[in-house]
Order: sequence, then structure tokens, then C-alpha cells
Amino acid sequence: MFCTLSQPRFVIGEVVQQDARAFVSWDFCFALHGRQLQIHGGTLFWLDAAGLICEHRDYWDAAEGVYEQLPVLGWLLRRLKQHMA
Repeated sequence: MFCTLSQPRFVIGEVVQQDARAFVSWDFCFALHGRQLQIHGGTLFWLDAAGLICEHRDYWDAAEGVYEQLPVLGWLLRRLKQHMA
């Protein structure tokens, strides 16, 4: 990602922790071919006894974040989303 994208960074939103689990919402901001893009997502962390991350799972919408940005496929996905709304 650091070789392909310009200015990649995560902006942390809300952090919620309960016992040995934590959820963090985030925005992944970057530039690709001079175009600023942003992907909204979240990560669920499992913490060990020392409070260190021992496992995690990311959640984000690949269609909205990536595929809808592509010229032909993006148009098709946006039309499908409008039709289903």
C-alpha cells in the first residue's frame, strides 16, 4: 500500500472496549492517481491477558470503497444499489 498509494493514513474514530475485545471505527484516506479517496471501516480486536492484540478482523464495504470507484463497474454497482434502495 505504501508503494502504490500516495499519503495513506488511518483516521481513528470511535473506540469501544469491553473485557478482552475492542472495536475501532476508522477512515482509510489515500490518494490514487491524484484522486483523494476514503474507505470507511472498522476493526474488531481480541486482546490477550497483557492487553496486547492477539487477533483482529477488519470490516469494510469493498463495493463502496473500491469497486464503485472504477469507471464501468462503479457505474453498474451504483445503479444496482439505487435500484435496490
